[in-house]
Amino acid sequence: MTLFGNTATTAGRHHLGAVATIGVFDGVHRGHVHLLKAVIDKARSSGLRAIVFTFSNHPLQVVAPDRAPRLIVPLSERMRLLRGLGFDSVVALDFTPELMRLTARQFVSLLHHRYGVAALVMGFNNRFGIDGGASLAGEPLPLELSYAEQYDGPEAPVSSSIIRRMIADGNVAKAARKLARPFSLTGTVAHGYNNGTSIGFPTANILPPDGQLLPAVGAYAVLATIDGDSRRLPAMAAVGYRPTIVGDSDGALSIEVNIFGYEGDLYGKRLTVEFIDRLRDERRMASLDELRGQLERDRRQSIEILTKYNNFHYNKEL
Repeated sequence: MTLFGNTATTAGRHHLGAVATIGVFDGVHRGHVHLLKAVIDKARSSGLRAIVFTFSNHPLQVVAPDRAPRLIVPLSERMRLLRGLGFDSVVALDFTPELMRLTARQFVSLLHHRYGVAALVMGFNNRFGIDGGASLAGEPLPLELSYAEQYDGPEAPVSSSIIRRMIADGNVAKAARKLARPFSLTGTVAHGYNNGTSIGFPTANILPPDGQLLPAVGAYAVLATIDGDSRRLPAMAAVGYRPTIVGDSDGALSIEVNIFGYEGDLYGKRLTVEFIDRLRDERRMASLDELRGQLERDRRQSIEILTKYNNFHYNKEL
């Protein structure tokens, strides 16, 4: 077993001469992008390659598993977002017990010798290594080490922990402003109760992605994208335990999406849901008629929210 475990990268071989940064970068939010663009700019101005290292697992899963957070985005989506920024290589490292035991000096030396990192740019408050960086003092390092300035742009302060709390509280609109895009999740459509179909609101029941953060229980105005189709379709979603009808819930958390006007078969397909705004809390209905009335109100409110959102975001990109 290697020190880092399995790695994945957009490039084949690693060449000497690179500017790099490393972090979990969960969410790839505005603060992350501030640092990541600084790395790319430094690499371009120096004639070097730009590399970003992320972790396939959150370090707390090894350091303190009971404190490990659910992630804003899964690894595959995080790597897609990082690639989109223009890095020459995006490398996913396994955070292992062996890696955890390295001092900061040992860690930067390994990055230099294994990946050819000539300059490492860290976040303003990032401390790493089992010694918290104490070993960096003294003898010269094999690479240039610097820290980026703290992000102070729109929506500051921005951090993954702040955004996680907002999403967990259902404040998806506020989280989107800090992310600079809507919070989203992707899952496979499975069979559900079909109560919605019987009253004119067929829903796609999405299996929640393992380990990904979910928004607070409740109803939301969302945009849905079906795998293989780039269109962002207007929809509404319910996150909860299906207490729509007395005696209906099986106690399992579900994500059910009603795509307005869609009549195709979605079973087995991948569906991406972007959470635009929260409509209401989850609540139990006394009958299917009461449920139908509430869903009709939810749909009207969702259309109003999504119309305003589309007019702004499609004509005035962030």
